[in-house]
Amino acid sequence: MTPERNWERQPCFEPCIAELDGTGERITCHVLDYSFTGVRLGVDRPLPAGTRVRVHLLASGTGALASMLQRPGAVTWCQTAKDPGQWFFEVGLQLMDSATPSKRKV
Repeated sequence: MTPERNWERQPCFEPCIAELDGTGERITCHVLDYSFTGVRLGVDRPLPAGTRVRVHLLASGTGALASMLQRPGAVTWCQTAKDPGQWFFEVGLQLMDSATPSKRKV
């Protein structure tokens, strides 16, 4: 964990659908990693900062990630993927209601 991060990232590669609030548009993507406060997605097109998103895992799950994704998120950053393969952009989502006074591992 880097000094500026409050929460440890958990790597994963889960296929999912990102549903954009307002338009209802659905984008196929992957969760690349997650922490208590957010997720990093691999997507095929850029998403503007501030876009509100709901992420749905394609495989039904009951673990920490599935539980976290019950909360909507908002795009905080979007950048070209460092190693474009299955996606061209990486997007950071901050999950809503993720403020908490102490650190904890997911």
